[in-house]
Amino acid sequence: MIGHWEADTLAGKTGSVSLVTITDRCGRYLLAGKVAKRYSALVVDKRIELLSAILRKK
Repeated sequence: MIGHWEADTLAGKTGSVSLVTITDRCGRYLLAGKVAKRYSALVVDKRIELLSAILRKK
């Protein structure tokens, strides 16, 4: 079932490492991954990787 998804990027204290999260607010399902830098290309690639993992499981 498709729910209400929310994506966030959290920067570390030094700003070098970031955490990418995607949360399904309806199903309370969390996807999370780490990126080395908070560059948009890296964040987008990580989001695609995280969402692709759901498709591979089905």
